[in-house]
Amino acid sequence: MIQHIDEHKLAHADISSHLAELTARMMHEEPRRCGLRLEEIISSWMGVHEGSFDAQLAMELESIDDTELGYDVKLARLLERPATL
Repeated sequence: MIQHIDEHKLAHADISSHLAELTARMMHEEPRRCGLRLEEIISSWMGVHEGSFDAQLAMELESIDDTELGYDVKLARLLERPATL
C-alpha cells in the first residue's frame, strides 16, 4: 500500500506541474488553445488517474478494519510521508 501511495503522490505532483506550466503559458498563448490543453489535462486526470489510483486506493482503504478516527489518522500519516523514487 505504501508503494501505491507514493505513486499516487507522484501523480498529484505531475498534474500540479502540468497546471503550473499551463498557467505560465496563459499569458502568451491564445485562450482557446489553453482551454483545450486544460480540458486535456482534466480529462486525463479524471479518467486515467481515477481508474489507476483512486479506485484502487478506495478498495484498499475499505479493507482496513479500524475505527473511523483511526482510519483517518492512519491515512493522514501515510499521505504525509515523503514520496520515494
